[in-house]
Amino acid sequence: MATYDNMIAYLKQMKAAENEFQLKHGKRIDELLEICKKSQGEYRLAHHGSGSWATTYSNEFVDASIELYNIFGSSKIYIPIWEMSELFRKHGIRSCRGAEMFFDRVEYLYESHLKGKVNEPACKT
Repeated sequence: MATYDNMIAYLKQMKAAENEFQLKHGKRIDELLEICKKSQGEYRLAHHGSGSWATTYSNEFVDASIELYNIFGSSKIYIPIWEMSELFRKHGIRSCRGAEMFFDRVEYLYESHLKGKVNEPACKT
């Protein structure tokens, strides 16, 4: 019975943490998702011509994604890439080439554009 009670207590703590997170960050997350929605799709660097296949993410999209990653990364209850993928898909936000933002696409976004710009937690030794 103690294991069941421990599980219920843990689930209540997680729900409380989730509610607190939403109260604190929900409005800003919605604003950042709106920025991503407006600035999604093909973006070419100035030195690439209109026929170029070398599309990338706009600066606005990357900046909003960095902030989203930082918000979820600071939560201790969310996996940033997973949450971003879920939210991007839920809100119809597509990759720079129009693909659905499954986990692997957001992981690529992170590795190619966000890594080194996000606030990674310090290692505890």
